[in-house]
Amino acid sequence: MPSIYDDDNRARDGAFQALVRSGAVRQARAVFREDAATTNHAKRLAFAIKVVASPDGRLASIAHVVAVNPTVRAIAPTPVPGCDRADFTVTDGVLASALAAEWDLLSE
Repeated sequence: MPSIYDDDNRARDGAFQALVRSGAVRQARAVFREDAATTNHAKRLAFAIKVVASPDGRLASIAHVVAVNPTVRAIAPTPVPGCDRADFTVTDGVLASALAAEWDLLSE
């Protein structure tokens, strides 16, 4: 199991952040299309608008939340210092699932 230090390194990794940035915009688009009766929709939508307006403005917090998601922690290798490719084993599906699972938390 990765340490807290490993989680922090992963969240700060440039390649991981690039994946998270694009994934967050995709998740925001999904929130735009969700039913208005979805639990916490107003907060989820407000956060989605912020993400689309400035993906980099929310990136640090999103990357840290996703980095400690249990599914991401279980499959992502411990980052290798100086290697931006350490987290490419996080598939699009895993990343999308993690973002969807954490969107309510991020929306608070």
